[in-house]
Amino acid sequence: MLNLWIYNYTFEFEISNRLYLINNHTAPWYYFNRCANYFLPVIAENDIILCYEKPVHIHLKHLENTIGQLPHYLELNHPFLNNQLNYQSSIKIIKEKYPKERINLKPWGWSRELIKLNNLLSNQLLSVTYNTIKILNSKLTSTYLREVLLKNSYQIASSIISTNVKTLQSELKTTINDFKSVYLKDFLGVSGNLMVPLSLQDDIEIFIKRKKKFFNNNITNLLVEKKIDIEKEFSLQFQFIDNQGHFVAITGLITSKKGQYLGNIVNWKNDIDIPSLICDIKPITDYILDMGYIGNLGFDFIKTKQGQVKMLEINARYTMGIVAHHWVSLLDTKNPGIFINTFFKNTSAPVIDEILMLIKKIEISQNCKIVLVHYVRHATSQSNHLITLAISASSPSKLQTALKTIFKTVSSKSVIYKMVKNNSLF
Repeated sequence: MLNLWIYNYTFEFEISNRLYLINNHTAPWYYFNRCANYFLPVIAENDIILCYEKPVHIHLKHLENTIGQLPHYLELNHPFLNNQLNYQSSIKIIKEKYPKERINLKPWGWSRELIKLNNLLSNQLLSVTYNTIKILNSKLTSTYLREVLLKNSYQIASSIISTNVKTLQSELKTTINDFKSVYLKDFLGVSGNLMVPLSLQDDIEIFIKRKKKFFNNNITNLLVEKKIDIEKEFSLQFQFIDNQGHFVAITGLITSKKGQYLGNIVNWKNDIDIPSLICDIKPITDYILDMGYIGNLGFDFIKTKQGQVKMLEINARYTMGIVAHHWVSLLDTKNPGIFINTFFKNTSAPVIDEILMLIKKIEISQNCKIVLVHYVRHATSQSNHLITLAISASSPSKLQTALKTIFKTVSSKSVIYKMVKNNSLF
């Protein structure tokens, strides 16, 4: 049986029935179509990566030198992962390429369509249902499980409000008066979208008129959570297999001041009591096992400025945290590591040869290990670009020096470079 890996970053758009959001010009589908390398550390040599465009030769050699082996890349030569999703035609190409093989799909997340196709291609039913996937990825489920199964210290004040036009404004005003500052969230928010902050100073009536996307698509209820002052964000990565939930790793989250995801920290010194935390959330992991879920899953937490740990949500899919863990562990299982996945904007990006030569020099000068996971340059020279890399070093200062040197070359205007320069990354 062939394992076929698919980075369907559209997973969240699909389960939330929000594929139309990919039409938005800000949705970076151009880059994500070229980001199948996230899976490489866990892929076997004979596996296949389904991709839009495989990396250039010099990048493949760099990856092979780091990993030791590479799987097969199958290019579809059409935008598979965007608003023109057509899994059926894509699978037809695969069946023509491998007519006698049974195919086991390995996606980023299980959408309804991919579950159907897996059952067809592998001639066996997937043990987890689409309904289970959708329920576990809903913020409503996370909120319910947190309230019912966890201690008071993990709670975040929240409320469910109706989107009925007759009651929406009054319910929202009442909730904001109680909580002062809040986040308004769609139950199936997409990659940070469909979540906005609101406070007493905002005009609710104007907001409702301006943010129509929150109140269409037959959405009947929304989650309102009290805004909390955050000191740090982190995730616990689990794998559910053989009727057990296995803890894999804790990963720290790096975000900009505006909440933009930038990367993860791995193997860092933290003050989180991991054994106690795993014990405390065991009622939830047991609940997930009882639902029959299998695969990777992440629990997102925050630590408040008052020192309390609170659970945010559950992500029943591959997460960037588990990807970061695998890539950094590939370099070093003990030393601190950092995984950066970010855009650098409106700049003329150096060619990949220059970046790879720079990486070699930094590895020697800082005695660290670096792998360039993705380097996606837009066809337009003065445009947005994407870089993904993992670094492991003996100390955070060496990590910072390596990052500073790389991003000074890539873009001295990037958020990452400014954060490293201001010593605010860790």
